[in-house]
Amino acid sequence: MASDPDLGRKSKITASPVAADETLPFETHALDLAYPLLGPRPYSHGSSMIEGMLAALALVVPDLDRSGAVIRQFKVIRQFSTLSRAEAMTTAHALKHPRLKQAVARLDIEAHGERLTSLLFERPDPALGRLPDYDPDGYLAEVYPARDGRLAGGRFDGLTDFVDLIRGLNECNRQLTVASFPHKDWSRRVRWAYIQNMPILSSDECASLETVSYTEPEAIDIGRQRFEIKHGTLAGGGREWGFDICFFIELPEDAGA
Repeated sequence: MASDPDLGRKSKITASPVAADETLPFETHALDLAYPLLGPRPYSHGSSMIEGMLAALALVVPDLDRSGAVIRQFKVIRQFSTLSRAEAMTTAHALKHPRLKQAVARLDIEAHGERLTSLLFERPDPALGRLPDYDPDGYLAEVYPARDGRLAGGRFDGLTDFVDLIRGLNECNRQLTVASFPHKDWSRRVRWAYIQNMPILSSDECASLETVSYTEPEAIDIGRQRFEIKHGTLAGGGREWGFDICFFIELPEDAGA
């Protein structure tokens, strides 16, 4: 675990209910999200976003983490550094949202056979300071490369809930991605782009997880933008769950040299 045993609690969000937006022609459930910036990052953390967006969706599906729900896609559309608001609705209604193009992140899930979406919007309020000691490596006991027929991956340490899991598997993939770079300059801009087909696990299921493993990446280059897509497998308690993850890398000008 991270050096501060209370860090996990302090790095979580707080969420406040927001009155219904009567200007919208359909029903939404909204939460104002408050959180600190994490570590050295100058932007709001993706795990803080998804935590709040799931909380908004739980207003629609109270048994979200026990319903067999699946994240069809979580995508950070653009970086920002302020607080935010999460709005949950049916996916059909999300397509008609008048501020759809202003969303900074989008989370699509399927629960009880229904497609639901949470959209995230910036608020002008600044983040609640910064947790400079935040260290996602604290959710990992080990990160190891592919070797002797074993896929690259890592062992978890001290997961307590789904947000811890997201942070742990994301950090494991980040370390493996950076370790594969031919030069350290490549790591100047690498970030989480999206996650797909990820089961929403209960806290008990997350606590039972032991390892995450990743296949070799499929790399898609568009100019100096590289998207590395991997399939991941979570294992623990005699069970396995799969998901897909993509990292965005801004390649240096001489990457092809």
